[in-house]
Parts: sequence; C-alpha cells; structure tokens
Amino acid sequence: MNEANVVIACCLLGVAIADLRQASQPKEGYKLKQQGGGRGSKNFVVGTGRNLDGTVNTQAKGIVPYMEPAAHGYQGLVNQRKNNYDNFLRSNIDNEQDNRNFNQEAGADMLPFRTYHSGVPLTYPYQGNAPNGADDSLQNVNQNNQLEQVILKVKPGEPTVTPLRWNNPHASEIEVNLWLMNSNPPTIVPIKKPACSGEGNQNNIIEWAIPADFNQINWGNCPATAQVTGCQQPGDCVLQIYAHSVETRQYSTAFPIVIEGNAVQANQQLKFNPVAADADEKLSFLWPESEDLKAMVTGDKPGNPRPRASCRMIIERRDYRSLKTLLLWPKFR
Repeated sequence: MNEANVVIACCLLGVAIADLRQASQPKEGYKLKQQGGGRGSKNFVVGTGRNLDGTVNTQAKGIVPYMEPAAHGYQGLVNQRKNNYDNFLRSNIDNEQDNRNFNQEAGADMLPFRTYHSGVPLTYPYQGNAPNGADDSLQNVNQNNQLEQVILKVKPGEPTVTPLRWNNPHASEIEVNLWLMNSNPPTIVPIKKPACSGEGNQNNIIEWAIPADFNQINWGNCPATAQVTGCQQPGDCVLQIYAHSVETRQYSTAFPIVIEGNAVQANQQLKFNPVAADADEKLSFLWPESEDLKAMVTGDKPGNPRPRASCRMIIERRDYRSLKTLLLWPKFR
C-alpha cells in the first residue's frame, strides 16, 4: 500500500468514528453517562448534571437534558435511531445527510439544532405534526416512563458546565451560541468563542455563562430584536453547542434555556478575560496570498489579491508550513 492509500484509509477511518454528543441518552432518562477514556481519564462528578426542573443537581450526578435529534423523515436515520441509537445521537451532520435516499428524500437542513425545521421541543418523548413521523422522537422508551422537560434554567453570570462525550481522533473547535427564537429570523448571541476540544475518546466539559447584564438589555432598541422579551419562557431561547473538526465535520447539540432573575453575585460569576489564552500565537498565522482573507475575517473591505504564492517563493523564504500544504495540492505534485 503506497503513502497516498494510507492517507485515504486514515481519512475514511476518521469519518467513521468522529462524533460528539452530550453525556447522556434521552431514551435512558438523560441519566449522566459515565464512559472510560483511556489512561488518565476522569469521570464526571456531582454538580455536573441537572435536576428534573432544569436547575443544577448538587446532591447527585443528575441528568443531562437536550433535544433529541430528528430523523427528518429519512428512512436511513429512522433505522439508525432504532438499531444504533448512540451512533444516531452523536454522529456528525455530514454523515447523517448521507443516510438520505437522494433520489426520493428531499434534503433537510439539520442546522442549527438537528431538530426538524429548527423546532424547539420542550419535552421528551414528543410527537410532532410532520408527516410520516419526521418530527417524532423515539417514542415510549424513556426508562423513567414519564415526560421529561429538556429545559435548562440558569441565572445571568452563573458558571455553567455541559458534559460532553467525544469520540473523535481529530482536533476540533467548539463554541456556544444563544439563539433568540422570537426574532425573525432568530438572533444569535455568541456566548463562548471557539475553543479547542475533542481529540480522542474522552469525557469533556465545556464551561460557559450567560452575560451578567443579560436581563437588563433593552431589546426594543434594536429593530432586529424588537419582539424579543428575553429568555423568560420555555421556547424563547435555545442554547446551541456547535463544533467542527478538521475533516471537516459539523456537530450540533442544543437545549431550550430559561434565563431567570438577577445576576449571581459578582464573586460567583464566571470571570471574563478579554485576552484569549492563545493570544501570543496570533502572529504565527500566515494569511493566504491568493485572497485577502484577513479582510474577510476582520470585516474590512478586501483589497486586490496578491499573486498566488509559488512553490519556489515558499522554499526561498523557508516557509515549510505552507510548503507542506502546497505539496498536498495535485498541481504541485
């Protein structure tokens, strides 16, 4: 087997096992799920999970509620959910789309929450109104034999952790966003900027907090949020955890969220550092020379693209990182 075939085989292997879900399964009553992760791995502790009412469980490991992904009417996903439930929960959006019969089943947009048409179900199990059960959850399988709310309740500024289960050999980035569903289209509030995550079969935790002044915002000052009244009622807002890995593969998991009351005391709030932990590396990035990507990132008007960097130019300035990238392109082989 030559080197090219080895690379292809590794890529295929990565696609098959790259996945992410929160640390529970809906059909098991959302009970916090412990799984090993190799040498040095840690288990989740008390205070990681939630009570049935969505508040933090400080006495036991609790539950981890979230919206079960929809099958979107794809028979392949219906079968996967029935026969390989954990894989259905954790699989990336790109692979899930491949379960569609491209000749007979219309493509569905699984972003932002992997729910049917971006719906916000508040309980599990649930039954939607879509034809052929496209919006139904896996019915009558909750081991607690009861409807469970999938809503989280937090206070502004309160440090909150979400337990995750990664099964991904590749580096990934993960971020947290708040979706205000009462504006049209929904308004997105970034809560946590992209951070490194993944790389291995492991338990993982992401910590986040709603801004401390969130409930003091005058939403009517902005036309886009004139109909928003905050996140006081279930269904008003959804917290989305979105990730992507280098293959690239997209992952999304979400839950309705209620942001109630005044902010927690200042000494209890999640500290905000305006300087990123990797700020010292910001000058290590080499911007492409074929397009003004830097202007696109900073929001400035793009300038004229510079001539495409040649292999010789890169070798002369000993830019071996770019050379490695160029050598992967067919035109330089």
